[in-house]
Amino acid sequence: MDLYNANWKGLGFSLVFNGNNFKGTILMNKGETYIFKCYARSGTASFSITVTEALGAWLDNSTEISLNKTVNVGTVSGAAPKLYKFTPTTSGNYVVTSTGSTGAANLDVLNVYGSGLGFSLSFTGNNFKGVIGMTAGTTYILRCNAKSGSSSYSISVSKQ
Repeated sequence: MDLYNANWKGLGFSLVFNGNNFKGTILMNKGETYIFKCYARSGTASFSITVTEALGAWLDNSTEISLNKTVNVGTVSGAAPKLYKFTPTTSGNYVVTSTGSTGAANLDVLNVYGSGLGFSLSFTGNNFKGVIGMTAGTTYILRCNAKSGSSSYSISVSKQ
């Protein structure tokens, strides 16, 4: 499958294949037209495509976390993370901290489309401390998992 804008300019995105099926994620802008060019990699194929809004999936499967409140994440692993959403009311640097970790705790910060955001993450023992620049009114997804095996811990978000 190839993806183009309304002027037939190719748009880059990655596809993840699972057997004969694939899944891709791309940020699309409201009101713009997109063209999907679908074809078989070899021979012929019969298939359908579905376009869904990633925003809903990430937000529907996440729990709201409030500023300066500690949340018990429970047991997580790389294959079974827990998702939290945080929307700051003011812009600035925020600190996400884990406490009481029973294993190698880990954190990914994503936008609502599932793309990872750059931030500084440091470790003390099994616990982490992440500093993330955030914009007021923007929702961020905190994906809590473990670097290896599983871990159980709590997290909190504070303003730096």
